[in-house]
Amino acid sequence: MKQHFFAFKPVIILLLALFFNCCSTEDRGVMEYNAESYIPAGKLDSLLTDIVTYIGPKPKYTDHITRHEARYRDFYSSLSEKYHIHSWYKDKDGNNYFFIIRPAKHSLYDERAVYGRLRLDEEYKITVFEELFVTRPMHRKELESASVELFPAALTSLSDLGPELMQFIEWPDERCMYDKEKHEWRYDVAETNIRD
Repeated sequence: MKQHFFAFKPVIILLLALFFNCCSTEDRGVMEYNAESYIPAGKLDSLLTDIVTYIGPKPKYTDHITRHEARYRDFYSSLSEKYHIHSWYKDKDGNNYFFIIRPAKHSLYDERAVYGRLRLDEEYKITVFEELFVTRPMHRKELESASVELFPAALTSLSDLGPELMQFIEWPDERCMYDKEKHEWRYDVAETNIRD
């Protein structure tokens, strides 16, 4: 009986290796771009609210500075329930990249996505924040499907996405750029404030 086992041992090892390699390849994509792989679960809700403070609509009578005041925290916390961290990645230099699905003001489509970069301190508070692109409005399933190629491609080279992926992006374009001081997409951005 032992001889039979040892005769098939190389085959069994090969099959197990193939099985675990296939599983780990699929899991790697899920784990690698999963926010919980980089941010402690207890910090995620608070961090999402912090991000929504940057990318969400401003309360009435606020500007890019006053929107961060503590009195508006509940406003952004309530808004954050409609935002979803779909993909997240932290590189070796400490830059965190995100793909967040958010509501869209559009008659046909209900959501769009924001791709951006931020840095965090030891308490998971944002120290640097920048949106890199915003998708056109789409349905949730379309956004999730597009992100499968769009997110890893943007991580590799944002300037080489190609027309098949650029079709999903609404901003930046030749007129609308991201103002890194005001943290807004604007049509009047000075060259010094647009992203590098």
